[in-house]
Amino acid sequence: MSKIHNKTGLVCMICDESSKHPIDNIIFHKTRRQTHSICMDCGVEYLRPILKVKCNNIRKNIKNNDTCLIKCPGSYHSLKRNQCNYIADLKDLNIKECDISLDILRILYTSKSDNLFLCPNEQCGQMIEVDINYIRDDIVCNSCNTSMCKKCFVTPYHNGKSCIEVEMENNDTENGKYILQMKNEGKLKFCPQCRTACLKHNGCNKMICSVCDVKWCWICTKLNIDYSHYNTTDVSLCNGKLWEGVDENGNEI
Repeated sequence: MSKIHNKTGLVCMICDESSKHPIDNIIFHKTRRQTHSICMDCGVEYLRPILKVKCNNIRKNIKNNDTCLIKCPGSYHSLKRNQCNYIADLKDLNIKECDISLDILRILYTSKSDNLFLCPNEQCGQMIEVDINYIRDDIVCNSCNTSMCKKCFVTPYHNGKSCIEVEMENNDTENGKYILQMKNEGKLKFCPQCRTACLKHNGCNKMICSVCDVKWCWICTKLNIDYSHYNTTDVSLCNGKLWEGVDENGNEI
């Protein structure tokens, strides 16, 4: 290693002070001429807010190729350093045990596994491992008992409602607003048994859910019906209305 690498490897890119213990410095990478490193104190302060954002993104199931990547802070230094655009992998940074170590472990482990989740309770922060054979969507943290949905990550778990139904009720996404509009226009309803969102483009009012196979009425949402539901001498909301709302060709009107 050249003398300039040895020299720059002792100097923190943020506070610009030399360290007598280079082993405590976090080395991001080596350029052709310099070593870009940061002292542990500055490194922890630099990484803490970044790691917090990454953990919160994981709680919301926002995972991408950048989840474990950290930008070299050399680009924030004075003209004494090269302006740096290097992106380091979190697992390659030599960071000794400190108060951000748990966040680093949480990010590294949960970002690489589809069966490992981060507790939605920020005060807890435990990792929740789910068996690959577990078919339910509700999971509970064994540490703080916080429940969540492993599909849409809503907490607490929306028992009795589908993820789409919850998104519609929250009305805080474009998709949720569109679903609500479709429901208000009478074009979308939820299966009364499994709460799957169903669209009715054409055909009669006797529905068969594509998920749970239950037969139900589009008009009154009664379960386990047959054609007799629309053809009975009993007083019924749906009597004689098998084809209500559609033209002679079966298309919606």
